[in-house]
Amino acid sequence: MKRIISILLTLCLLTACALAGAEGKTLQGKPWVNSNLYGQWPDERPGPEDGYDMYANYEYYREALARQDSDTYSRHLKSEDVVQEQFHALCEDPEKTGTEVEILQILYRLYMDTEKREQDGLAPLQPYLDRLKAVRTLDELTALIREDGWMYGPAFFTADLSRMDGKYTVGIYYNECIEYLPLEEGDTGIPDKDTEGAKAKLRLMGYGEEEAAEAVEKILAMIDLTETTVIDFETDLERDVQARGIASLSEIRELCPPVAVMIMAQGLAREGAEEDRIYGVVASELVGFRNLSREENLDFLKAVITLGMYEEAKAVLPKSGEDGETEASMDGFKNRFLPEVITSQAYLRSYVPQELLDTYYSLVDEYKEAMRIRFEQSTWLSEEAKKETLRKLDNLLACRLDYTYGDIDCGPLLEKLRSCETLLEANGLCVQFDRECVAHFAGLDYVRENRFRSGHTLLASEGKYSTGTNMFYLGGGSLAVDCDYTSRETLLGSLGVHLAHELSHGFDTTGAQYNADMTGPLFTEEDQQIFIGKATAIAQQVSNIQPLDGLDGNGTKKIGEVLADLTGMSLTLDLAKKDENFDYDAMFRAFAWFFLNYYSEDVIPLDVEENPHPLPYIRINFTVQHFDEFYQTYPSVTEGKPMYLAPEDRLLIW
Repeated sequence: MKRIISILLTLCLLTACALAGAEGKTLQGKPWVNSNLYGQWPDERPGPEDGYDMYANYEYYREALARQDSDTYSRHLKSEDVVQEQFHALCEDPEKTGTEVEILQILYRLYMDTEKREQDGLAPLQPYLDRLKAVRTLDELTALIREDGWMYGPAFFTADLSRMDGKYTVGIYYNECIEYLPLEEGDTGIPDKDTEGAKAKLRLMGYGEEEAAEAVEKILAMIDLTETTVIDFETDLERDVQARGIASLSEIRELCPPVAVMIMAQGLAREGAEEDRIYGVVASELVGFRNLSREENLDFLKAVITLGMYEEAKAVLPKSGEDGETEASMDGFKNRFLPEVITSQAYLRSYVPQELLDTYYSLVDEYKEAMRIRFEQSTWLSEEAKKETLRKLDNLLACRLDYTYGDIDCGPLLEKLRSCETLLEANGLCVQFDRECVAHFAGLDYVRENRFRSGHTLLASEGKYSTGTNMFYLGGGSLAVDCDYTSRETLLGSLGVHLAHELSHGFDTTGAQYNADMTGPLFTEEDQQIFIGKATAIAQQVSNIQPLDGLDGNGTKKIGEVLADLTGMSLTLDLAKKDENFDYDAMFRAFAWFFLNYYSEDVIPLDVEENPHPLPYIRINFTVQHFDEFYQTYPSVTEGKPMYLAPEDRLLIW
């Protein structure tokens, strides 16, 4: 792998040097129409021969010029705003029905009742604090955690789903009960712990001044002890778990009974999985926590739980803005404590027609078949590389947007929520439900098409390809807003190109480093050299573009996304050829609308330097000028016009 990467980088440098003096044919120098910069929109719409981005999106840019309310504004940001608006409407619409919608609306009412939340403050937490304060023995503490795990358990650890040995594994991560202070700018040392902040939290939770100081001192001493003490494993089980990093519930119970209690109390124990190795753990942490779980450390444990409960309660208290007024945002409502199975399904079922979801899944098949034909007809791929490339394509999966959590039933959560009077209690039930969602998959075979805990927001208007798993997804926001999907042409020009873009990342400069099994490079060395030569030539064309005087397009950094843009359009045009009387103008306009964006001049240098994607107007103009269909659709784009690119300079890989 290192050798292949080395070859790739060396070839990039050699080819770049060879092409550095090449004179570009178009899009060179300062653009003829920089549609992304404030104040540079012409008084009349230019023709496609002058700049396709401006030609297709002229009205939008004129509106943006009049508004000038942001340094950067894109169609994707606009889509996210619309999703927020629709989500807000969904929460307040009594005519919308369904299990997930009713859960959503119950939680929304509790969350948005800021006056009551402000009045209640930490009062809903007080009964739980009183019960904790009354604990006098470890057995009593264990019983308390077992009874109300949704409140006391999260104080110790969070849990997430990961993969190990082809199985879903519950990763357990201990919480930091005392946060770190931020480092000063330029400081690279170890940050100090926020001891004063911890004391203040404990005081808010009913601790006296001296009591809080003593508790924090004890916590710091225990943290220092666990961080500096080397655990001397005494049993084969301890050594085995440390080596493999995974344990069963029965093994955890033997190593550290309190953690086993918390796993069960939080709903993380799947029925019948007592002996399955499904918990990702560090044995030294388990043994260390076991050593701390003694009667003499009871006050320490209670203080840790209290701080954890404060963090859980704080998350559902009203937040004060700079003006001191209470702020309750839809973004905070969705992202803080609402399980994704509720938000995603309530939204998708309310705003995305089932036929559009079905269309999305059928488009995946269409584009994969178009990609297959491209590979089979390649004139430069060796037969060996063709075979491996096709095998990787067969193995490529598109994540489903609907039914993210499989067959998990939200009904029991709804029944419990109907009697909730405080957001804190509702939050606890959601935490418990979230843990049960994790436990639902624990120990099962890993199914790649399930998007559970992907780390990406389902309702975003973005997409992503995962190199390590050979999967891609599009956010549900892309299906719900801001694009015209009423015709085949507009569907392919927006959603289709986007889909094909993500799909093709498995075969760009990064994807080419991984074969179908993710064990080695995709190509032979000879194929790799040809591939890199082609990619570098395209990267050089992008580098020859100057968005601003003296600033080049940084093609070397952008090449992966540039190749995906070109391939997305290439495959879309392959599908277009199958339709009689296809309206290419409508398709190209939909494509321009999809990447529509405007910038202020100040943000462009940073974007060119750090963003792996080309500037939006380059993504539009540079992409379309590589295809014969563009010139056939717009005959005015002829030699000598800014959008014209000579046939010998129209470069594609796929």
